[in-house]
Parts: sequence; C-alpha cells; structure tokens
Amino acid sequence: MGPVIFLTDDSSAERNALELCWPQGIRLLCIFHVLQAFWRWIHDSKHRIKKEDMEPIMGTMKKILYARSDSEMNSYYHEFKQNFYHIYPLLQRHFEILWERHYFWTLSFRSKLPIRGNHMNNYVEHSFCILKDIIFSRTQAFNSVQVFQFITENMERFYLRRLLRIAHNHPRHTIAKRFFCPGWKMIDENSIQKTTIKDEYLVPSTKESGFFYIVNSAIGTCSCPVGITGSPCKHQGAVLMKFHIAILNFIPSLTPNDRMIFTYIALGK
Repeated sequence: MGPVIFLTDDSSAERNALELCWPQGIRLLCIFHVLQAFWRWIHDSKHRIKKEDMEPIMGTMKKILYARSDSEMNSYYHEFKQNFYHIYPLLQRHFEILWERHYFWTLSFRSKLPIRGNHMNNYVEHSFCILKDIIFSRTQAFNSVQVFQFITENMERFYLRRLLRIAHNHPRHTIAKRFFCPGWKMIDENSIQKTTIKDEYLVPSTKESGFFYIVNSAIGTCSCPVGITGSPCKHQGAVLMKFHIAILNFIPSLTPNDRMIFTYIALGK
C-alpha cells in the first residue's frame, strides 16, 4: 500500500528513492520541467540549432506532449523525426533519449490515471513559496528554536485564517477558479438524471445532442475528457448546483456540515 502516483521533476535521486520506497507507484514527470529543459537544450548554442527552426521544433514537441491519444502522439513523433532528424544529429540523439521515457511525460499515457488534472508539481513549489514569503517573511532564522517558532506559530496562524475564510464562504483569491464550478450554467439542469446507482448522475453534453456523461459525486469523477482523471469539470459542477451536494473537487462546499468541518479543523472545537 502507499501512494499510487508521484509527480516530480527529473531528479534521479528523488525518483530512485520513491521507487525504492513505493515500487508499485507510478512516477510521472512534471510537464513544465520537461518543456523547460527541452527549451533550454535547443537554445544552447553548442547544439547548433538554427534560430528559425527553434519555434517549429518546440511546437512539435508540445504537440507530442499534449496529444490525447497514442495514435496522435505517434503521428507527431514521426513528423518530428522526418522534419528535423536529418538536419540535427545532436537533436536526434537527445530526443531519442527523451522518447525512451515518453510514458513518463506524455499526456496520452495519463488519460485514465487519477491525477485530478494535475500535470505539474507547482503545488509543492507554491507551498515552499508560502513557507518562505509568508511564514518566514523572507527573514533569516539564526537557530533551530526560532525556526520551530515560525512553523508552530506563524504557519498555524496562516492556515487557520485560510480555513476560516472557506468556512465563512469568503475564500477571496486564494483558490483557483476551477474549484468554483466554472461553466456549470451552460448545462440544462432539467436534463440531469439520477441513475439507480448511488451517487451517479447522467449529465448532457453541451456539444453533442443526446449524449450524456456519467458523473460520480462520491469520488469526484466524470466520463468527459476533462473529468475522467478526477479533475473538476462543468458536469460535476452542474450536479453540485442542482442537487446541493458536496463534491470534493469544489471548494467551498455548499453544505453547512462541510463548513462546520472546516471550522473544526481550524479551531479544534
């Protein structure tokens, strides 16, 4: 038992340690760091990539990474080889090494993994920014006792205030828009049907008439391309708004009971 999926940058030490502790876990690469590293490689003068070819190379790389199916990804990969391999041998060698590990960074491999729409490890990086900018206030701590005080007092105060804002329905700008049921008004609420299976609903597609997506409110998933990995989508938002139920992908929840839970976590009573 343990975590199912890990999302990291391309640090061999970190990835090897994760494999050692949780060999069954799936180790994915942050797509931001993959693209950043590739961009730096093609702009490095020692690799002799012509300036006019940099944009097409980077564009095709993005097409390979963002392709939604294996066939689409392979098509862009063959296009990449035909257009650039005969011109740049160094690029061929470098990209073939990347391609050997493409199942770690291409989105087509993640289409049915429960990653909740997260393809970058920016949550971790943002948490360190909170620690440095807000908790420590960019102040140098001179001893371990002072660091302990910052974490036990300043950090607790910071998260207490954020939890209470959610509990009072005033989260401000601290939560991404995708967690506030975006686009649910596009869906006809009267067409949403509850199935005989517990916590399961049929929600009509906004693009294809007569087609329905299956939403499971208990685990926060939808059969649409966006929600299939557990990411928030408008179909889940429509179910939440019509039936006034709690779905873990959306904060704040509309139920008073969940807001009481946020308060209890913040205050301990």
